[in-house]
This record gives sequence, C-alpha cells and structure tokens, in this order.
Amino acid sequence: MDYKIYMLRVWKEEGLENPNPLRVSIENPKTGNRVGFTDWESLISYLNRQTPTQKRPLLIQQNSNGVLVSEPPSH
Repeated sequence: MDYKIYMLRVWKEEGLENPNPLRVSIENPKTGNRVGFTDWESLISYLNRQTPTQKRPLLIQQNSNGVLVSEPPSH
C-alpha cells in the first residue's frame, strides 16, 4: 500500500484588511516540504495532483461545522 502523510495547519490571520483571512498549510514530515494555501479548494486541488492513482478527485464540503474532505460517491 502506498500512502502519504501530511501535517495540516489551519489558522486565520487576524487584524488584516483581508476578505479571506483563512490560511492553510500542509507539511510532509518525512521531507520537511511545506506548501501554503489561502482556500480549501486550492488545498484539495494540490492533494488531487499528489495522488495520481486516485480514481476520482476528492470532494470538499464546507459548512458551519467545518470542512469535510471525502471521495465522491461511486455510481
């Protein structure tokens, strides 16, 4: 089984005149490589590119409780 592990960090940049203060980064603990994002869609797009064997792209669902990342339902 081939898998990847990432450490996920999520925070809001306070005090900025920014309409989107969300910041997200993932870090590969094995290599130390870190990539930053300003929205969930960019993160999911990046993860989809990192998993070329994934048959279906990951879905993102955001609501007042948070964010859920999942595989789309199979048809």
